[in-house]
Amino acid sequence: MKKLQYFKIANLKNFLIISFLIFMILFSLNQIKNEVSTIFFLWKSHGEKIVQGNLDKTYAGFENFDYFLWWCDEKIPAYKNVAILYPRETQYIYPRTAYVLYPRNVITIKTEEKSLDEIYEEITDNSVNYLIVLKPLENLKNLESNFKNLKLIDRYKDKTGFIYKVEYIVKD
Repeated sequence: MKKLQYFKIANLKNFLIISFLIFMILFSLNQIKNEVSTIFFLWKSHGEKIVQGNLDKTYAGFENFDYFLWWCDEKIPAYKNVAILYPRETQYIYPRTAYVLYPRNVITIKTEEKSLDEIYEEITDNSVNYLIVLKPLENLKNLESNFKNLKLIDRYKDKTGFIYKVEYIVKD
């Protein structure tokens, strides 16, 4: 009887070890598949630009976003109110932005379902000194022409990453 129990326990241990190894192999294969598909689709989207050497027109993900934030850090003076227009809710971007742009007061404004007047009201209510626009969407195309007190300071790339200075008119 003891031989039979030992045989069952040994088989159970072997089964658990083999099951764990199979699980780890399947998990690893899934991760490899995800990485390969990401590389494939990035190459499909940007391969021609990479071969031509136009790296400025390619997407570098969050690493590029960090470079953008460091660039903003150089352009915006410390201890100012900064608003960033985001198209939707962000979970990673806001803490990273607040960390890199410290000691500035960072305010996020979600622009997805807001009109230009609502965005402008939020900017003025928070006494924003500088405005960062990641990528102008349809409702932000005419931002500079609609708000006369916005002055473009610099742009990170041709169509993305704008910094505006908000100039308030002081009435005597």
